[in-house]
Amino acid sequence: MARLTRRDALLSAALVSTLPLLLDSKKAAAQGKTPRPLVHVTDLFRPHNDPDDHWDLATSYALAFRDALDLVAVLADNPENIEKLPELKKALADAMDSGVYATRNPDVAAVAQLNYITGKEVPVTTGTIWPGIPGEKVREDNLPKELRGVNMLLDILKRSSQPVAILTAGSCQDVAIAGRTEPRLFEEKCAGIYLNAGVSSQKPKEQWEWNVSLNSGAYATMFELPCPIYWMPAYHALTKTGIVSGEYGTYFSFQQKEILPHLSDRLQAFFAYMLSKESGTNWLSYLLDPANKNSAQKYFDDERGMCCTAGFLHAAGKIVTSDGEIVSLQTANEAAAFEFVPIEVRCNADGITDWRKAKKATNRWIFRVRDTTKYREAMVTALKSILVQIP
Repeated sequence: MARLTRRDALLSAALVSTLPLLLDSKKAAAQGKTPRPLVHVTDLFRPHNDPDDHWDLATSYALAFRDALDLVAVLADNPENIEKLPELKKALADAMDSGVYATRNPDVAAVAQLNYITGKEVPVTTGTIWPGIPGEKVREDNLPKELRGVNMLLDILKRSSQPVAILTAGSCQDVAIAGRTEPRLFEEKCAGIYLNAGVSSQKPKEQWEWNVSLNSGAYATMFELPCPIYWMPAYHALTKTGIVSGEYGTYFSFQQKEILPHLSDRLQAFFAYMLSKESGTNWLSYLLDPANKNSAQKYFDDERGMCCTAGFLHAAGKIVTSDGEIVSLQTANEAAAFEFVPIEVRCNADGITDWRKAKKATNRWIFRVRDTTKYREAMVTALKSILVQIP
């Protein structure tokens, strides 16, 4: 009899928690239901700003691989916009080991790697270069000259036979421009925007959340678009002394050794390639070299913060229970680890929100943690169970 290793046991346990996800996907396929189309908008760069963008990308691919979502496109932010913002360049330089700002490019290699691993053919394109001051709201009389990313998004909405979900995990400007350009199309064909940006505190900013700082005016414009908005603030507040967590914040963190060792060899190589800041030119040969799986071990003790995971699952009609099980939205009830609460909300061009709970249903929601003592563990368990599905 073959001996069951510790890795086998851990993988089996993770797979058990994904059974509702797998069975629901198979049931939906048998009933002729198609998964929700999703456009993933992200500041996915090489070298990375923050590795969470690559964890998010792998999450969207894992859900697509099991037909829980239809990942129709990846829209990467244009790094040229950062060149206009000296304070962001300084922040990135301070975060680099060398203390020197590094030129970045959209990480199309990461998309190519995950396409290869999963057998998908997801297209990727680059977003716009903002023509104005980043604190201005989007105006139709002051749009970028190059609208490739915007046009791709509009074309996807026009061609789709069902409403499309959009998840923003970076700058808001491409989606804001598209929504301003063709509001009726967004009203009819956008299933909802999962807006991963901002803080839930309504006090004047002490420190800008990163995605808001990329273009606060575009962020404010998002709240004015004629489609459902699922607002996912990263934190309650972000101060000079650090993060202030709260029930209206998506952030959770883990040590990478809680998840990385349990992933497939090629997915471990995918993360090692990104974390080691390889150039991106040898993306396939690196992936196919079995020895590179071991390179991930040096990053096991790194802390990883995540903010977007809940949005991918909710777009797929799923939710996480307080014990980390992934179930359908209709069956979670009081066991849900998080929820979306209807709100009334306004946002000024400085990225400061004014919001309150709504007494009746609206097409604006805010993310809320139902039990802050169980949220982190539940989300880490769920994230692992999603990612072990990638072969």
